[in-house]
Amino acid sequence: MPMGTIIVKYIVLDHEFNFIADQMFDPTKNKAAISEMSVVSYRGVVNVSSVCNKHDTWLNTVEM
Repeated sequence: MPMGTIIVKYIVLDHEFNFIADQMFDPTKNKAAISEMSVVSYRGVVNVSSVCNKHDTWLNTVEM
């Protein structure tokens, strides 16, 4: 089965780009790239990257 454009991984990093959490997605098991990650103990800037199988990696920054 050909794979369409999908998000294959989310990565959460702190303000210095240190690893906080990640989530991988399996296109044969996951219909959508939806996840929940607990970062309640973290305060400050969080960088979240989405890795797409077609469009490479996207980065967004959020203040917690």
